[in-house]
Amino acid sequence: MREFSFSHIIYGLFSLEITCNSPRIPNGTFRPQRTIYHDGDLIRIQCDSGFTFEPDNGEKVVECTKNGWSPPPKCISNAGKCRAHTEIENAEIIEDTTKKYLNGEKINYQCNDGFDIYGSAAVTCTQNKWSRLPRCVDVRCSSPPEIENGEIASVIKAKYLPQEKVHYRCNTSYTLLGTPFITCLKNHWTETPRCAGIITDLHHVELKLELEMNLLLLHWLFHVTLKKFCHIEKAFSIFYC
Repeated sequence: MREFSFSHIIYGLFSLEITCNSPRIPNGTFRPQRTIYHDGDLIRIQCDSGFTFEPDNGEKVVECTKNGWSPPPKCISNAGKCRAHTEIENAEIIEDTTKKYLNGEKINYQCNDGFDIYGSAAVTCTQNKWSRLPRCVDVRCSSPPEIENGEIASVIKAKYLPQEKVHYRCNTSYTLLGTPFITCLKNHWTETPRCAGIITDLHHVELKLELEMNLLLLHWLFHVTLKKFCHIEKAFSIFYC
């Protein structure tokens, strides 16, 4: 048999069950509706049009506790206020600390890296609505171009932030002309270098030298051999051997 001490008996006599009465919520309703609620019971608040549950905890629910309903359910008029800020693609709000904004209050947007803001970064709550929102435009560069007889020496990505660089190198027997890297500006790259063939250039030099030697040989034949063994008539540009 279970034994009860004097303290257990006193606690049983004086302990009271925690209950909450059905709340009165001007400009709103709640579910489920009952006469009595017990400790831990939850109700969901639905405010009338033009009114907002405050404090807005996202779920719009309050709980029955030993201190009553927590948080106290209230529906506050939206007059003179703007709703929570509008999300902008590729942007975030700087120092966003409130859920509702009064007329005249401002919020500031900041674009993510690689995006430029077009329009005013600050929007103002005016007559219960926000002023014109800015937009964030992508200014990143796409994959860098390839070069003939060379390759990209950097890690290749789908997108590059402005001022990022990509390095190039030439294949064996080719030399790089221009800067060895390109820089991402807004939506485009700076001028790419090119790879010139060392072997081809040497071949051109050899052909030029060979031609000059042949010209020197012809000059010697004319001025030495022909003059020595042939008679030249200058008036008619005719010579006889």
